[in-house]
Amino acid sequence: MTGASLVCFLGEVADPRKPSNGTRHDFLEILVIAISAVLSDCDTIEDMAEWGRTKEAWRREFLVLRNGVPSEKTFLRIFQALDPKQFEAASRRWVGALRGVVAVDGKTVRGSGSGGESAIHMVSAFTTELGVVLGQEKIARQSNEITAIPELLKALSINGWLVSIDAMGCQKSFARQITDQGGDDRLAVKDNQPTLSKAIKTEFIDPYQSEAVDRNRQVSRPMVDSSARSLRCCRRQASSIWPIGPRARRSVWSTPSGRWVTRNPTWSSATTSVLVS
Repeated sequence: MTGASLVCFLGEVADPRKPSNGTRHDFLEILVIAISAVLSDCDTIEDMAEWGRTKEAWRREFLVLRNGVPSEKTFLRIFQALDPKQFEAASRRWVGALRGVVAVDGKTVRGSGSGGESAIHMVSAFTTELGVVLGQEKIARQSNEITAIPELLKALSINGWLVSIDAMGCQKSFARQITDQGGDDRLAVKDNQPTLSKAIKTEFIDPYQSEAVDRNRQVSRPMVDSSARSLRCCRRQASSIWPIGPRARRSVWSTPSGRWVTRNPTWSSATTSVLVS
């Protein structure tokens, strides 16, 4: 995404200043500098201004900076006055114009449960390649992620994105909402949905090659032998990962969704099944 494209999206944010107040700096240039500084790991207003001064020569290659780089007080006044909803919406649309994987997951805000207060639970949408949070939705008290995820998805521009959600979010309504918004879904299935999980596991068993195989035992083994004749003919990729602890090796099989979708027509949008062992 180029700087010019960023300016186009930020043009949707209204300048809160009055021209009669003798404004010296271009509003869009202030926002571009601020966002660039944050993406460069600046956390405070002072850091933004210092970063802008340090990078001024480079910035002049695509910004006018008629009166130089804004001061700390100028950045502070701008962010105190601008409409946060407009700014958030423009930022989401800018990042949403990119393509990649969005991971949706719920977490508890660290330290939020101190002083006798209930801990704050949030659902976040995180772009794995960019390392950017596209949006967050607070989970209401006495509720859970299932009620917050649809609201978060509604606020995101996910056209062309692959949206990945863990087993808690494996819901037909979520898959439908993602596809309706132009995205693709990757939903994890675990034993919290035993019928669906068993149907998908069985998809990877070839009854014509091994009629007597104990299907449940075979597919639930910690490591599936890559030479096992009971596995259906499908794509396989082996990979190694290094968690905190001993080295682990995982095998991944994928196959076009077939019989289990036929028996579960409400999941008709599912095109591929993946088994991780």
